[in-house]
Parts: sequence; structure tokens; C-alpha cells
Amino acid sequence: MYQFTRVEDPARLIAEKEYITGIPAAGGINFTKFTSCLGVAVYNSETGSISGAHLVPPTESATDDEIATWTAELVANLGTHTESLIFGFYDIWKNVGNGNLYKILKNLKNNLTNYSKDKLPESAATADYKVKYIAGEWDINK
Repeated sequence: MYQFTRVEDPARLIAEKEYITGIPAAGGINFTKFTSCLGVAVYNSETGSISGAHLVPPTESATDDEIATWTAELVANLGTHTESLIFGFYDIWKNVGNGNLYKILKNLKNNLTNYSKDKLPESAATADYKVKYIAGEWDINK
């Protein structure tokens, strides 16, 4: 399984295999375009901040234990949260044949608090995204 790189600059687009933490929720997190990717965003109600990660399908196979450890570490890196969102090409990850993507998705859902999802339409792959959490609602913009 691949490693994530932490990004410190809140103005930077979060690219594949990167994550950022502690961004003001109304300011949002900017992601590069998704082609077959998933994004994970979490909201911390105590700090009013969001954190997020840009996931790509792994190319190597992994055991169930490796997937469980990897997803738990990712969620831990994103920090304490009260709400969470998985967005992107959800159906690709849910329905892929080799099973690893589905197992990652399932483990994410099991590790996230108050999980919700938002699917992106196929035409959305050509845009960058900004994810915000405003007035108790997730907002995804191209």
C-alpha cells in the first residue's frame, strides 16, 4: 500500500496520495482532479476545522490486514472528527473486480465517524474540487 504525504500549505491543491489537516471549515480544501479517485474529508466540531486526503487505487495487491492497518492509519492522520465524507468515483471503488478497492472503502466506512458519501458524475473528472463544511453540511464545488 502506498504512503501519504502531508501537505502544509492550505492554498495548495491536494494531489493524489496527499493529505492536509486543520483547515478552517468554511475556507475549504482544494483537490486536484479525480479520474478514478476518492476523497475523504473530516470535520472537527471542537476546532471548526476540516482535514482531507486524496486516494488513488493502489496498484499492488494487499492482504485484508494490510488494508485494515492502512485505512486506520489514514483516518488517524486526519485526526479527531465528528463528521466525515467520502466523495469521488465511489462506484468504481465499490464495484471493482479485484476486491481491494471495495475492502478499502469498507474499512474507511468502519473507521470514520458519522460517515456520508457523495458520488461525482463521470463528467466531473475534468475539474479540481473544493470541499467545505458550512452550517452542518458538506459542500463540494468544481
